[in-house]
Amino acid sequence: MNKSAQETLVSAWIAAGNTEIGSDIFRQNLWALEELDDLVEQSAARALEVILAILATAPSSGINDVKAKLAAGPMENLLSRHGAEIIESVEKEASANPQFRLLLGGVWRSDMPEEIWLRIRAIADSTGWD
Repeated sequence: MNKSAQETLVSAWIAAGNTEIGSDIFRQNLWALEELDDLVEQSAARALEVILAILATAPSSGINDVKAKLAAGPMENLLSRHGAEIIESVEKEASANPQFRLLLGGVWRSDMPEEIWLRIRAIADSTGWD
């Protein structure tokens, strides 16, 4: 995926994440949600890169719809399916990125292996998610 395609995906994902499910804007950008889900299945490193790009582009203050949907969807799924593969990258990013730590605070365990879950809990910022 080139930079332009990634920027288009990020913008469309944020547009869908900022609107009500079923709205015209949501339906027009549904492809972006599906594409990121496909990336989560096919390429853990690439999916993490797109998640970080969405996080960097989304409104940064506090918890918002985009962060909530990103945490409870792609990030949670990525960690559940590929946690062992990407946990070190996640920990490294969390050590330098407070917004990413906040995003991790909104992730639920789901099907995540216990070892990965414990490592996520150790680096996550759950402030405001409760």
